[in-house]
Amino acid sequence: EKVCVPVRIEDVLYLEAVDGRVFAYTAKDYYEIKGRLYQVEEKVTRKCMQRASKTTLVNADHIVSVRTALNGRLYVRMENNEEILVTRKYAKDISEYLMEMD
Repeated sequence: EKVCVPVRIEDVLYLEAVDGRVFAYTAKDYYEIKGRLYQVEEKVTRKCMQRASKTTLVNADHIVSVRTALNGRLYVRMENNEEILVTRKYAKDISEYLMEMD
């Protein structure tokens, strides 16, 4: 049985598209979201939601640490200790957002 649960975007650490489905991860749980990742991205007006890769959006306000990887990519560690790869295409945007917040 599917249950509809309201989840505040502030509580979402990251969103990930897997096999045509979108999941929102919070510190304690995860939820399936209706729609495609780009549709969710369009609806979220918060600047903290940053694209990390083709399949992932991260809430930059929940990034604990950042480490550089090869070829200009980054790994961001989220509050739930998940490490997410930020592709080179989006690394600059996330870095700039984090600098602004500092």
